[in-house]
Amino acid sequence: MKKVLYVCFLCFTLILLTGCAQNNQNVDNSYTTTKTNYTGKTENNIKENSDNVNNNNQENTIPNISTQPVSTFTTKIYDKSTGRMANLKLAGEKLTGIVVKSGEVFSFNDKMGPYNQSQGFEKAKIFSSTGNVLEEYGGGICQISTTLYNALLPLNVEIVERHKHSKKVQYIQNGKDATLSYGHLDFKFKNTTDYDMEFSCNVTENEVKININRKD
Repeated sequence: MKKVLYVCFLCFTLILLTGCAQNNQNVDNSYTTTKTNYTGKTENNIKENSDNVNNNNQENTIPNISTQPVSTFTTKIYDKSTGRMANLKLAGEKLTGIVVKSGEVFSFNDKMGPYNQSQGFEKAKIFSSTGNVLEEYGGGICQISTTLYNALLPLNVEIVERHKHSKKVQYIQNGKDATLSYGHLDFKFKNTTDYDMEFSCNVTENEVKININRKD
């Protein structure tokens, strides 16, 4: 009887030990699987983060290329009559994109005129040679030539021809204007810089702005 009990005890002990071993093995596998999955996910994240850093570095190293004007000047618009505004905008469009090469002489009248109805200009107020106020086609475009003249001053170009109005104009200080009269009065300058220059003119409801860009 004792032998039978002893044999039963041994069998029961073996069953317990076998079950614990299986449980321990299952825990180990579960941990290994979890660890593998976790490690793989971390490696992917590291690679993605590394790629993002590299992309960001590449973006940051791309130079921000933009054309900066060598000179700019702005005048305020006071007379906003319909004809005058139309003339300012038309003259600004004509001026934009004009290139004056190094050593070349620029004539405002040659490039922009004649200032008549067939060219799209409208009637607006002007000062006559005696200071009287008249209405003529192209009235107001002297603000474009004046703004250009003042934008050129810092560049020390050679002013070949320039005339003041017979009366002071509102949009510039006295003596800094450049009036026009097609066939009589012109604004001319010689590009004495060592580079070609290109004009851009923006006319809004409130101001005229001219940029002079270096064109190599």
